[in-house]
Amino acid sequence: MDKNIKIGLAEFIGTFALCFFGAGSIVMTADVVGAGALITVAAAHAIALIVFISGTMYISGGQLNPAVSLGVFLAKKQSGSQMVLCMIA
Repeated sequence: MDKNIKIGLAEFIGTFALCFFGAGSIVMTADVVGAGALITVAAAHAIALIVFISGTMYISGGQLNPAVSLGVFLAKKQSGSQMVLCMIA
């Protein structure tokens, strides 16, 4: 498989999982009142980030945020085409 396809796929799956688990935790705690709901939503986002950044680190660098991709590009550690690919994914 082409390296760019692997990078795009890894970024897409990681970003999808973050949005899926984050939104799912918000929906599941919609009727809960108090700090428990906030802690649950924050924990779901944190666990998703920990798992998927660690999982995509060796493939794409774990850049699940377009701002991170821009920073890596500005630090001259990544090509412009890979930056755009990661931002689109």
